[in-house]
Amino acid sequence: MNEVWILSRGDHLNGVYTSYRKAVQALMMRARLPLTDFMSDFGVDFFTAANDEVWAIEPKEVDKI
Repeated sequence: MNEVWILSRGDHLNGVYTSYRKAVQALMMRARLPLTDFMSDFGVDFFTAANDEVWAIEPKEVDKI
């Protein structure tokens, strides 16, 4: 099972990463800090930035992209 993590902001894809850690690092570089809220729902992690943008990190199997 090959799994990747999808980083998106709203409806826009921002990147595909080989580890959750790399996706979080990219989020920290691109989002306007501070992050004001976090929520996890059905395996998807949602982060809200200071300017009310919602970012998501979602795991996906490579075969299902």
